[in-house]
Amino acid sequence: MAKIVAWADHRSAVFGRRKRARQERWQFMRSSTPVEIPVAEGAPVKALELQYERYQGEWGRSPKQTVSIVFEGLDGALRHTMRLQDQRPVTPDLLHDPNAWRFAQYWPFEKAVDLKGDILPDEAVAIAQMADISRDGREWQQARAARVASDLMMHEGNLWKRDSEPVWRVQMQAGKGIVDYGRANTTKSGAFIFRIDQQTAANDLAKQLTLKGRPKLNSMRVAHLDSAYLTVPEAGATLETAAMALRSNLRKLMSHRKVAEELKPFEQSLLSAWASGDTADVIAALQTLLRVYDGIYDPRYDDRNSHSPSEALCSWSVLLQIGLEANLIPTTLPGETTIGRLDEVADDGLAELGMDL
Repeated sequence: MAKIVAWADHRSAVFGRRKRARQERWQFMRSSTPVEIPVAEGAPVKALELQYERYQGEWGRSPKQTVSIVFEGLDGALRHTMRLQDQRPVTPDLLHDPNAWRFAQYWPFEKAVDLKGDILPDEAVAIAQMADISRDGREWQQARAARVASDLMMHEGNLWKRDSEPVWRVQMQAGKGIVDYGRANTTKSGAFIFRIDQQTAANDLAKQLTLKGRPKLNSMRVAHLDSAYLTVPEAGATLETAAMALRSNLRKLMSHRKVAEELKPFEQSLLSAWASGDTADVIAALQTLLRVYDGIYDPRYDDRNSHSPSEALCSWSVLLQIGLEANLIPTTLPGETTIGRLDEVADDGLAELGMDL
């Protein structure tokens, strides 16, 4: 496959003492990193179309209209064109243009400008201002630039970005099984993931999860599908997904030292259970961790969740147990799964730089 090389400008940092300064601090600068971008083979096609009905005007007093969500497929993946705020397509040369940073919603990366919008000093200028550099974060940040660019592809001179694949997310709230439309790469809440073409299986699991009332099923339907552009595994969510989702929810709570000290032994128990490969032991360790979490939770730790996670505890317990009985969770964990990488590699790199997400 043909590839082009483009230069991507982004924010980088070094830690050290500036000239005539007494204390060490972070010095931000603009770095340029070469990235390889493949050129698409063939023209984009309509790979997926979802439809749902909604009222045109006042709810219940006007006719419904059909709304379509269309995903384009390009070179084996769902993709969309990158555009600036004025809807102009993004070209590879704009990755090197500090005045075009407003397309950053498609480029999840440190911008090459400061908080006021001013262009940061060039890397050579910033380092020349340093008298002593004790730690340098450029190598990791440049590797991240290359990783972010791996989702890009050029077609007819414009950049396309890989779309996160839509899926059905099955979870439990207030004793009811719920089927939500979401994205495959989100781990913020506990849910079983089903591929977009497995809506029937998602509905069946939601019915099993419902302890009272009726399940809440999604009324969205798949109008067109080309399975060649779907990459999410056909099997339901694994226990690893559940554990990573739980760890994601605990990250902010763990940032408080006293809470982290209290939860750390139970995290170690989870790691030990995971190493044993026995699913029942892992589920028990997860539920124990949730009970401790529920006992020390304080809404002040997280403004987004102002309620106690007692309900979430019940939901997780039922969700995991039914998932095990429905063969959505393997009895024995595969050898390649790991829970040791509790945080993403990007988080580790930011921690090394003295920053956090």
